[in-house]
Amino acid sequence: METIIERAYAKINLTLDITGESGGFHLLDMLVASIDLYDDVKITLRDDKNITCVMDGAVQDSKNSAYKAAVLMRDEFSLSGCDIEIVKRIPVGGGLGGSTADGVATVRAIARLFGMDRKDIGDELLLKIGSDAPSMYDLGVKRVCGIGEKVDFIDIKLPYKIAFIAGSGVNTALAYKTFDDMKIQKTQYTDNLISHLNDSNFDIANYLGNNLFEVASSLNKKIIPAVEKIKNAGANAVSMSGSGSSVFGLFEKEMDVDDLVWTRFIP
Repeated sequence: METIIERAYAKINLTLDITGESGGFHLLDMLVASIDLYDDVKITLRDDKNITCVMDGAVQDSKNSAYKAAVLMRDEFSLSGCDIEIVKRIPVGGGLGGSTADGVATVRAIARLFGMDRKDIGDELLLKIGSDAPSMYDLGVKRVCGIGEKVDFIDIKLPYKIAFIAGSGVNTALAYKTFDDMKIQKTQYTDNLISHLNDSNFDIANYLGNNLFEVASSLNKKIIPAVEKIKNAGANAVSMSGSGSSVFGLFEKEMDVDDLVWTRFIP
C-alpha cells in the first residue's frame, strides 16, 4: 500500500478582530502566519473503504479532524480508505490550530497520493474540517475574513524569531460568549496593520493585536504571567494566538529562557 508523510504546520494570529456576527457565527478579520512547528501525519492507503486513525498511540474517532478529513475526501471523491498515524508536536487547545492542521495535512496527503491539484480541493470542503482550514491549507501569511472562507495572501516582512508559551488552553465557544457579554470595544488591528504595510519604516512588531486577549486572560489566569515572562525576556512585541492561551513574542535572536519554545515564520 502507498504511504506518505505530510507535515501539519501550526499557525499564529498576528491580528484577530471580531467584526460582527452572522447566522450564529462571529465574523473575523485577521492575519494568520504559518510557523515552523508541525505534527507528522502519515497516510497509508487501504484496498477497502475503511479509515483508522491513531494519534500518539491512542485510537481516534470521528471527533478527530484528520479522521474527519479522510472521511470527507473518501466520500467526496469516491476514494479508498486509509490508515492515519499522527505524531503530535503542536500543543493542543492553545490557539495554534493544531487540530485543524492535522485535518488539512490529511487532505493534502490524500490529494497527493491520488494526483490531485489545489484546484481540486475546494474551500467548501475544507470549511467542513474547521474554520481555519482554508487559510491553513497553503503556507504563508494570509488575511482571513468572515468565518474563514475569505483568504488572501499578504506580502509582509517578518524578520523575527518567534518564542511562545503554550499554556493550558481556553474554551473557544466560552471565549466568544464572554466577549459578547463583556461588550468589549473592538479594535481594528488588521486594518491598521494593512494600512501601514507600505510605510518605509514598517515593523510588524508595532501592529500585533487580538480582540480576545482581555477575555482569554480573564478565563485563563496563566496568560498574563506568560506575557510578562516573554516581555521580560526582551521581546520586541508580545501577543496571543487565536482564542488562547498560547502567548508568543517576536525576538531579533533566540536566547536561553526557560519555558520558551522557539520557532520561525514560514515564508
